[in-house]
Amino acid sequence: MKKVVVFLALLASFTFTGCQTELASSVDQDRIYTIYEVYYDRNRDQTSVQAVFRFGNSTGTQLQLDGQSEVRFNNDVLTLNSVLGIYQRQYAGFVNGGTFTYRDANGRTLTNSISGLKTVEFPGNFPTTLGRSNSFTLAWAGEPLGQNERVDVVVNGPSVVDAQTFIQPTAGSTSIILRADMLGRLGVGQGNAAMFRYLVLPLQQATSAGGSISGRHQPANRAVTIQ
Repeated sequence: MKKVVVFLALLASFTFTGCQTELASSVDQDRIYTIYEVYYDRNRDQTSVQAVFRFGNSTGTQLQLDGQSEVRFNNDVLTLNSVLGIYQRQYAGFVNGGTFTYRDANGRTLTNSISGLKTVEFPGNFPTTLGRSNSFTLAWAGEPLGQNERVDVVVNGPSVVDAQTFIQPTAGSTSIILRADMLGRLGVGQGNAAMFRYLVLPLQQATSAGGSISGRHQPANRAVTIQ
């Protein structure tokens, strides 16, 4: 389990750091791209809500709010995580949605909400061993996928960076195939499996640059032996 957590932490670090940062007040306020997420992790029984601000698009220069700029979730102020460069707040248990309110440097307020986030769980028959030469159909416990939803499964081998990601984006789906050609790229030994259910939506109120709002549910990770 620890290896999956370490891998995801590294991935987040690569995603949110290593880029130039500017003060939000120094750029055109209508060119700020916003990314909101509500993320529940069953391993911690904790929901993290987070916001990222970039200039122009999803890969633009990362922005730090200053002056009168702020972002709230359900009226709670999100604070800057200086390591990841994102605005965050944590809540105990599963929060299945809420409202982000962003005020820019000019005092303009944009409000965006997400609700009805669905859960996903590993099935009772999920194996403790996965063969590298055999595909496995994982039929998750939870509702079929709806529009704008997907399920990802990350299988991590013995090495921290030894991982394969399987994606099921099709509405109506209730399962995902862990393909043999991808499992075969993993090393032999003790590994882990993590699963994520995403709902990704466009913003209801946005600048001309746009943005997204999403929900993510992660059940408890599963230990698995790769052989």
